[in-house]
Amino acid sequence: CLSLWLGATAYAFWVRSPWLQIQDVQVSASAPKNLLEKAGVFPGDHLFGFSAQKTVLSIETAYPELSHVSVQRGWDRTVRIHFELRRPEAKVYQKGRWLGMDASGALFPLETVAASNKKLMILSNVPEGDKAKPVLFFSKCLGNMLISWAQSVYKIKLTAGNDVLLYLQNNLPVFWGELSQDENQIMKKAMRLERVLDDDALVNGVDYIRFVEDRRIVVKPKKILDF
Repeated sequence: CLSLWLGATAYAFWVRSPWLQIQDVQVSASAPKNLLEKAGVFPGDHLFGFSAQKTVLSIETAYPELSHVSVQRGWDRTVRIHFELRRPEAKVYQKGRWLGMDASGALFPLETVAASNKKLMILSNVPEGDKAKPVLFFSKCLGNMLISWAQSVYKIKLTAGNDVLLYLQNNLPVFWGELSQDENQIMKKAMRLERVLDDDALVNGVDYIRFVEDRRIVVKPKKILDF
């Protein structure tokens, strides 16, 4: 009987004790609107009456622009929600809207992050997740080059054969070829293309450029019509 009484008393304390009720829920001022409501954790709730893992999943599902979400209980009866805002490295047009893509390949609505002056590369036919990382690496390599044509690339498209098609200013297509992860190889091809584009024979413009192989480039100059 004593053991039953002790058990009932302990259970009542666990369920009703104010010392086990959430006193505060803290989240960064940069949190998206209604995040606390989506989390579903409020002052007065039982400190151990919810699943932190399920709460994290609920927040991540509702707000794809957040990463590294964590929910921590404190013995001061405070629940703290931490997160990081994703930073767009490129953008993708999908179902009538622009989505940002961060370094991990995750997609999220661009309007949910603060605007910046950073030029975002357009990616086309690039899958999200880990499969996007080689393309993001390639895009970053181009962006870091102090080469005029590389700075004018605004779109990278993967073909059905998983080759790279670049679009420069004035929609000039460059059939780059295989997607390489070798930074030195990318630089060598970029410098070779720079020398070709500087040729006086192309002063009137180009219709397209194609790498037949790393050391061979085919260029179609624009036709000049004489009326």
